[in-house]
Amino acid sequence: MTGRPRRPGSARRLVAVTAFVASLLVTLTVGVARSLPAKVAECASDNKITLATGSDVSAGSFRRDLIQQWNRRPNVVPAELVEIADYTDKERAEMAASAQSGSCRYDIYVVDVAWTAEFAANGYLQEIPAKILESVGPFLPNMLETGRFDGRQYAVPFAADAPLLYRRRDLPLPGTPQRLAELGRRHGYTGQFADYEGGSVNLQETILSYGAKIVEGDEVVLDRPGNREKALSALTAWNTVLNDLGSPTDLREESSLQAFRKRPGYMRNWPFAFPRLIMDPSMRDDEGPIFTVSPLPGVGVLGGFNLAVAARSPDPTAAHDLIRFLVSAESQRDLLACGGYLPVLPAVYDAYRADPRCGRPEAATDPDLEIPREALQEFADAIAVAVRNTVPRPRAAHYITFSEVFRSCAHQVVSGALPPQELDFDRYGEALREAMAGRRTAKDMCRG
Repeated sequence: MTGRPRRPGSARRLVAVTAFVASLLVTLTVGVARSLPAKVAECASDNKITLATGSDVSAGSFRRDLIQQWNRRPNVVPAELVEIADYTDKERAEMAASAQSGSCRYDIYVVDVAWTAEFAANGYLQEIPAKILESVGPFLPNMLETGRFDGRQYAVPFAADAPLLYRRRDLPLPGTPQRLAELGRRHGYTGQFADYEGGSVNLQETILSYGAKIVEGDEVVLDRPGNREKALSALTAWNTVLNDLGSPTDLREESSLQAFRKRPGYMRNWPFAFPRLIMDPSMRDDEGPIFTVSPLPGVGVLGGFNLAVAARSPDPTAAHDLIRFLVSAESQRDLLACGGYLPVLPAVYDAYRADPRCGRPEAATDPDLEIPREALQEFADAIAVAVRNTVPRPRAAHYITFSEVFRSCAHQVVSGALPPQELDFDRYGEALREAMAGRRTAKDMCRG
């Protein structure tokens, strides 16, 4: 997620999903592909655990409340939350730069699930002992996999994220991606197609939902017969949807949410948008919310964040203790009910479905903004299905390069800058293979 807005404190008890993003500064880990600077001073403990993160869209910045709760516990090393950037691409760049410099500032990063392989391969993260996972789990399998690289666990799942479909209450529920394109062309559609990681996610979902494969393992297969035809069909369909109605193709999470308030009948967005919309008087009438929420039809791409210990953290034991607290069932349940983070523990979804309220005394809110229980349970049902039906992004040490190259051509097609029939899949596929190896081709990768 990007463009994270701040939340008023009164929103604490609402269900909101935030992309709590952060990352960790690090040192050399045994068996990784590349090491940190050869000559760096030993990091000295400052008797504090510092977490690096992006800006917060959670209800009432509840993650800070959770850190404060940790700090009130007896005999713990106190923790501090540091927000370092406003959107995911910038966060990753700043975290990676700090790690490469050998900085000792941070002990824990909450890395985007798509960055974990890169950070592990570059020696930025410490390996996670198996006993940490065993003391908390079981985890959602698809989330647990995002913390692994080269057969080792380098991060603990912290918060999941899965795409949802928001639609006006009086419009039909599309059962397939093709039906969604048809209805979106008729009633309006908004999503995140700007030139950033969120755009890559939306475009991957578009192609995968039409039955095409982009990669198999670490091999690019998008340009194989069968895949290229399905991918072209998907991109052509969404070129029509977005361009027939003049829908912007440069929107991100926040700007697409604002657009949905005004006009379109359908929106693809993350769960964080639910409380933002349901608290808005313009999105409610005498019968309740004028919108409803459901899993995105087709294939969703997994989002979320992992907790990882910086390779140069001088006190990994204290960092592990804090991680256990943050991913415990009690913390995960509170993060969902009071802060809007999607849990990484399957059991928490069932507990929340039975009681979707935030029970903390400080979560009191304006009774006029009370969310109907049935709306919360509809949201609970949607996220429980959505988070289990997602697929991860390609797990690669050079994923960021791959993502930039992938969306460079796909975005041109859906935005109308490149006619679909002019997309050269041979060049495109070769450029993607180069990108998987961390290289960029200098030639035009989209046209023949």
